[in-house]
Amino acid sequence: SAKSWQALLSLDAYVKAKSENFAGNFRSYNQAGEGLVIPVAQIAMKESKTTDNNSKFRALRTFPVPAEVSDDGEVYMPAHIKLEQGGTTAPRIHFHDDTGGTTNKVHLGWLGPHLENKGKN
Repeated sequence: SAKSWQALLSLDAYVKAKSENFAGNFRSYNQAGEGLVIPVAQIAMKESKTTDNNSKFRALRTFPVPAEVSDDGEVYMPAHIKLEQGGTTAPRIHFHDDTGGTTNKVHLGWLGPHLENKGKN
């Protein structure tokens, strides 16, 4: 969708900004409003405590990454972009920001329907 593409372009622009010493995170990059940005209301840098503390929900948001990012080859990705608001199928992009880490990249874990959580059960 066009919203997915815009979100991916914004993530790419953020990675470039980080390589040029932008000090904030993806949300603050979009809040600054310079370059390719998406509405800040679409960005969640964390999940609810319920999701964080539920092993099933946490596992659904744990995705493969290169060994340079995590020794066990996977990482929990609570940060996400809400491509649509509400609804059980509202699509999401879950990502891990490693722009300050070894790869200097943002790693995508999921682009698809809203993952299961307390509100969906």
